[in-house]
Order: sequence, then C-alpha cells, then structure tokens
Amino acid sequence: DDVGYLNDPAHLRTLSNYFYEQQIPFSIALIPSYRDPFGIYNNGVAQQVDLMDPEMDDVRAELDYALTRNGSIVMHGFTHQYEQYANPYDAISGNDYEFWNIVANAPFAGLATEAQVLARLDAGLAQLSDAGYTPFAWEVPHYHASAVASRAFPKRFERTYQRAVYYTSDVPDFSIDYAAGQFFPYAIENDYYGQ
Repeated sequence: DDVGYLNDPAHLRTLSNYFYEQQIPFSIALIPSYRDPFGIYNNGVAQQVDLMDPEMDDVRAELDYALTRNGSIVMHGFTHQYEQYANPYDAISGNDYEFWNIVANAPFAGLATEAQVLARLDAGLAQLSDAGYTPFAWEVPHYHASAVASRAFPKRFERTYQRAVYYTSDVPDFSIDYAAGQFFPYAIENDYYGQ
C-alpha cells in the first residue's frame, strides 16, 4: 500500500519474493506521482517526482520484477494528496486525502465535477501507461471520495479495490445528511455508484 517515491526498493523485492515463494498473488497500491508541496521532507523546497523521473528508476525496476512474481498494480490515487492542502496532515503523497476535503468534510471545489475528477484520473493513468503499466483496479486514497468522484471512477476503472463511503445525498448538507463507510468481505458486481 502507498507504494511510490518514498519506498525503499529493497522492501519491494523482499515482499515480491516472499509472496511468490508462498504462491500468493498480490497487489501493489501504486501512487503514480509524488508531491511534497511544502518541502517538508526536502529541506523546505517543494518537490514533485513522477513515475518516469530518474529518481524512480529503482522503484520501477522493482515493480517490473514484482509483475514477474504474480504481482498486479492498483492505481492508488494520482498523487494521494490534493494541491497544497494539509488534508489533514501535511499535503505529502501517501499522508493525505485526495478526493475528499476531510478537514472541511466536503468535496474540493477543484474536484466537484465529473470532468475534473476524470482529468485527475487520466493524469495518473498517463503516468502509468508511460511506464508500461496497466492497473487492474482503482483504490481511493484513504477510501474516501465524494459521490461525484465515486460515480466517475467506473468510467476509467473496471473494478475498485477498497472500502466504500456512501452519502445520503450527492451534494450533502451535513446538517441533515450523512456518510457511512461500508466494508464488503466479498466481491460485489456493482455498487450504488456503479463501481
């Protein structure tokens, strides 16, 4: 989970070999683009590392190896954070929500339409494609997205691989509406949002 720029490639090799030796197919929840907009881990200098950047050569090599050992790739967001919002922590990829403003408990204005959501998905898919990867599924960062986003995901992904959050309204007013998370301990064919 949360595989990307900050991962030690040696750990990917160890896990790939373990699962292969145990004859266990496994998935890798990959974040295509790393962001640290405030430079928290980079001496105060904002940082962006995309999947095809040279800094990712070792990670890509281990992903390639994992695929030969019965691994499969899940797209785990595009950046697993959103813009320069501490949402709720530090805006660093892997730490924060991407498709829901958890601080305000509302959708981000920049992801309020299906077209905006699809553009973000397409940016992540393009990075995966450039690297030669095709994800078999989608996983929402921190498993929380708006109803609009949840309806957009199946337009790019045949399957999701996650916990789902459902709302009593597509544009919730939380003074009268609410959201509920749902774990399915089995595969489902189609959910309320078409996932």
